[in-house]
Amino acid sequence: MRAKRSDIIIYTLLICLTLFQMWLITGLPIALSGNSALDDALLVNLSVELRNGNWLGAYDYTTLIKNISFPMFLSTIKGLNISYPIALNSLYILGIITFLSVIKKLVNKNWLYFMYVFMLFSPIIMDLQAYQRVYRMSIVPTTVIWVVALFVAMYLNCAGDIKKYSCLSVLAGLVLSFFWFIREDSIWIAPFIGGIFCLIVLKLYMKKLSKKEVITRVALSLIPLVLVSGTRHLISSKNLEEYGLYTTSELTNSEFADMISNIYMVKQDEDIPYVWVNRSTLEKIYEASSTFEYLKEPMDYIYEYGYWPVHGMNLDNGTEIEKDYIMWALRDAGMYIGLYSDAAYAESFYKQVNYELDVAFKTGKLEKDEDRGLVISSLAKPLKTEDLPLLFKTFFESLDWVVTYEKLYTSQAGSSGTYEQLAKMDGMTNGVVRLPDTADVDDIGEIDIANNIMKLYKWSGTMIFVMAIACYAAIFVYLIRNRKYGIDFEVFCIITGILGSMCVLIGGVSMNYMEAWNSDLRNSYMAGAYPLLQMFNLLSIGYCHTVYKERVRWIKG
Repeated sequence: MRAKRSDIIIYTLLICLTLFQMWLITGLPIALSGNSALDDALLVNLSVELRNGNWLGAYDYTTLIKNISFPMFLSTIKGLNISYPIALNSLYILGIITFLSVIKKLVNKNWLYFMYVFMLFSPIIMDLQAYQRVYRMSIVPTTVIWVVALFVAMYLNCAGDIKKYSCLSVLAGLVLSFFWFIREDSIWIAPFIGGIFCLIVLKLYMKKLSKKEVITRVALSLIPLVLVSGTRHLISSKNLEEYGLYTTSELTNSEFADMISNIYMVKQDEDIPYVWVNRSTLEKIYEASSTFEYLKEPMDYIYEYGYWPVHGMNLDNGTEIEKDYIMWALRDAGMYIGLYSDAAYAESFYKQVNYELDVAFKTGKLEKDEDRGLVISSLAKPLKTEDLPLLFKTFFESLDWVVTYEKLYTSQAGSSGTYEQLAKMDGMTNGVVRLPDTADVDDIGEIDIANNIMKLYKWSGTMIFVMAIACYAAIFVYLIRNRKYGIDFEVFCIITGILGSMCVLIGGVSMNYMEAWNSDLRNSYMAGAYPLLQMFNLLSIGYCHTVYKERVRWIKG
């Protein structure tokens, strides 16, 4: 009776804290950016088209530059008449509950309660850039928790009831597919997914099941990857039907993306800080490709008067364009000459450019930079050996930002754009919005409370991470000493996969922003690292604490 009474008190307290968190989060003002033609406003426009049954709308130079998951999310919650803040936060809370339900046998009950409260008030869901904007980064932390929860559930149930395992595989595949097409660089979750798959195969082998049953269960484990591939095909096929282009995004799988990769491979006349492709290199490419030369006039205009040139970089040889903004500048140039009246026409244009660049490389008209480094994608600068010191410096700085929550904050979040633009965005979100001419309000209580809560996380962040690393190391040492397969090994691998994906995400963002005048902007692209950090910290400490208590109890008994 006493235990039940204490449980009732705890659950009542947790419900009260959850209701308080819902009030707090939904009371934070949304920052609408109606004039962000390539980001917030674009995603809302795409969601409006989806809502109206027009797929992604009429084709232009922005139609296929973003993946589709976030516009579909906005369109769906609008159809269900659920406000943007409530939908985001509800999915986040359900994700936490799902994750804790999955790992409930790995840590003791009291620690589960602490984990719930700790994740419930995570600073990332109160941050201006990650939450208060109507942008795709807002859904990343929530989806990451769901992905981790469902894949851990797959592993823990892979040798159990086959119907339950089949359902888990399908559900994990659907969530992974949604996650994969939020952004164009979702590959950073691969260390965790790969680790779980290896654990599943190992567990099935150790269970000594029949060959047929092992093959069946391994095949079921591949369902998530099949669903991601199938989703890619469905989206690409629909884009082919609507626009004549088989792709999910022109920035990752198109002749335009291939052209950018080829341009990055051209040897530069000189290395200029912040600049991935300098202007003199483009001049050589104009000479080597008569088709690419059509972009010269608009590019010259962009260099002199456009948005993309580096702020304050009026060099002796003219203004330069920094890092991957060269890609956006070239896309703007294509718009100016009318390339994007038709997707197939734009694709054929860039295909011809790629053919001419290939010929130029083979004939020596253009020189490839043999030391250009490792090309990870068309969205990233090739990585050279000499870049490693700066990359490591930026990586550890970024890691420190995540561990300490240093760059996260909540503000009054004023909006920008015309009233027509803001009305469209507000109509798709139904949240608390501050219009551009709204005077600052000093007594928005939710903002003060949110920032004060963040201070607690910032104060304790480093200490908790150090404790987690110590516990992680303790589990590793224990495994080395005992050298046997068991739950300790399984938990260690799960935690390692979470840590690995966090480091890959932070490393990828750091690589893209290690040379940039606006390097601080990289924090908003690390939104997915915060839930991974918390799951790593809490699972490492909680598992060590639980195991220690159980073994002390066993020794005393």
